[in-house]
Amino acid sequence: MNISVITCVNDRMQYEQNVRASFPDNAQMIPVFNASSAAAGLNEGINKTDHPIIVCCHQDVKFPKRWIDQLEKQLNIIGDFGVAGTFGIDMQGNYAGNIKDPHNNPPLGTLPCAAMSLDEHCLILNRENDLHFDETLGGWHLYGADICLQANKTGLKNYIIDAKLEHLSGGKVDRKYRRIEKNFVKKWKGKTALTAFRTTCTKINLG
Repeated sequence: MNISVITCVNDRMQYEQNVRASFPDNAQMIPVFNASSAAAGLNEGINKTDHPIIVCCHQDVKFPKRWIDQLEKQLNIIGDFGVAGTFGIDMQGNYAGNIKDPHNNPPLGTLPCAAMSLDEHCLILNRENDLHFDETLGGWHLYGADICLQANKTGLKNYIIDAKLEHLSGGKVDRKYRRIEKNFVKKWKGKTALTAFRTTCTKINLG
């Protein structure tokens, strides 16, 4: 399976040692430097992709050998999808996924499963569905949650898949996150069937 891998990069060495070193030469690697926001950088990368499956990942993610094969198996199971990821919140509001990270989470949930939201360390898109990240949110948070709701709005389901990888850092909620959260709530409040929306970091009231 041919894939395009997009990464917003501010540490070239970290990117080369982790993401770039993980993939074979036939993967299209698209590092984006000096992006004004996560959404802007990833959209720039999407516009450069040649392959139907797009992997958007952080620069501190390591993918094991044959990860692409496992990804292909999981995508064959779920069929058409909006966004897929390796860790997130299922439709019952529970954590689900299979990753190695500083939180030392064991494998959670029965995978693959439908997702309410997905952790942004690795988001997988199908280019045919023409999903893009919302640049009006700004910053580096909640762009994954937003694109999941965008997918739902077009009738697509999102999924947490069993394709284990290693994320070298954990997320955090800070003042920048809360500022973007206000923009997120303003955009989606009352405009989705989900009134209690959970991400891996926080619970957001959209009712």
